[in-house]
Amino acid sequence: MKLLQVSRKDIPKAVITVLTVSLFWFYIIPHIRYSFTNSAGAHWFWVKDRCSYTRWELVEVRINPNDPFVPDPQHTLLIKHIACLPGETIARKGLSFYCNGHIFLGTAKLRAKDGRRLTPWTPAVKVIPEGYFFLSNPMCRDSYDSRYLGLFPKKAIVHCLRPLF
Repeated sequence: MKLLQVSRKDIPKAVITVLTVSLFWFYIIPHIRYSFTNSAGAHWFWVKDRCSYTRWELVEVRINPNDPFVPDPQHTLLIKHIACLPGETIARKGLSFYCNGHIFLGTAKLRAKDGRRLTPWTPAVKVIPEGYFFLSNPMCRDSYDSRYLGLFPKKAIVHCLRPLF
């Protein structure tokens, strides 16, 4: 008794279907990221194969697992822009941050949306050391980024991203 009968003309269709599903499952799905907020200017992102580590490149980054402002910080990745690079100067004037004295990176707030007190970061160094970045989302004034968290080490960057929509 034959359990499965397949004609020769069905084999190419089956192969194409298996290849398409495999491509989708093993390549496309691992390269897609979704952000619940629009703080990075989009909701859907593509994981790039390589990072250029240039200004305004989008990155997916790990934060301190004990961070009190992020729900489930051990399993949460943030999406931010690389705003100031190693070797560049970082300055805080009042609550505003600048790279190289003239690139505005955003203004820190003293309270979160829920009223909790925020502590703006005070740069301990004037020049960003090799292997560190100032990350921000300057288009979103409520972004939780280097204005509060300080410099991010390169090893905290998980992926570089390209916005889709």
